Amino acid sequence: MFLLSSKDGSNSNKRYQNEEVYKSSNPYIDMTLSNDEKRRLEDIRADLEAHILDAFDGKIMWFQEGRTIVKGIVNIETNQWGVLVNFESDMIEPFTVSGRWDVIIAHNNYLGAQYCGWSLEFECPFY
Repeated sequence: MFLLSSKDGSNSNKRYQNEEVYKSSNPYIDMTLSNDEKRRLEDIRADLEAHILDAFDGKIMWFQEGRTIVKGIVNIETNQWGVLVNFESDMIEPFTVSGRWDVIIAHNNYLGAQYCGWSLEFECPFY
């Protein structure tokens, strides 16, 4: 059973008895991928995952997003969706960024997510 409220707060006690009604009332909940899309992401994961974990996990790197450039330690987790990067630095609070497999760019000294705006490099990008 699901309890939903509308945008204006009315109908806050409206209950849905099954998940199908709930999903149809909120199309952003259902993130189901087609089998072709799942296979495509699995193929990309197979190509990139081992390299990403071996090359970048636990390493000291430079994080860049917009005008923010910070040096810290990268801890990487992967799953069927993509890559989660937990970044810890003495300069700022720890944070996490992520990217789905099909937007991840991984080279020998660079990890980033196109369209997401973040990147990690071993050398400071502006020196």
